[in-house]
Amino acid sequence: MKKLWEKLKKEFFVAETLRYLIIGLCTTFCTLLGAFVFKKIFAASSIPFFRDNFAMLSTAAGCLIAAIVAFFGNKIYVFKSKSWKPLVIIKEFFGTLGSRAFSFVMLTIGMGFFVDRDVFHFVPFAQKHFGWDEHFAHEVVLFWAFRLILGGLEVVFNYLINKLILFRKKRLQAENPTEENEEVAQPQAEE
Repeated sequence: MKKLWEKLKKEFFVAETLRYLIIGLCTTFCTLLGAFVFKKIFAASSIPFFRDNFAMLSTAAGCLIAAIVAFFGNKIYVFKSKSWKPLVIIKEFFGTLGSRAFSFVMLTIGMGFFVDRDVFHFVPFAQKHFGWDEHFAHEVVLFWAFRLILGGLEVVFNYLINKLILFRKKRLQAENPTEENEEVAQPQAEE
């Protein structure tokens, strides 16, 4: 039992992993908060495009806010990247955007498909069987039900993308430390 606990502790309670989970919770909160705020703005818009696509647009805005929070949180707090050189920042920022691109597309298209277009015809069903008005069924129940379902899938996909791509690179560098040391040694020799 003690060996199992030590293995679990080593695997799941590493400081970097805990910091990553904290930033993940913050980005999830930012996504939901951004979706909530922009949902109100887009759903009440007098412009038909915004009003008719409020779920997709509010989800996109929330994801963009979350990507920015994820970049700064991961750079400063999780991975403690010290370089603020423009090329390093661009590489890290677009790496963060790239790792979140799939979940962004999934959420945006999913919200447009399941909520804006109501492909399952939930709103008429809820009106008929539960007596809910259209606004409540569409903009509250349907919106938040699919936002939470797709948000759960977003967490899983982001974890897999980060684990299989970002952490894989670190594992490969740890297995071949001479390549990393040679790259670090060259700039020092030039100085």
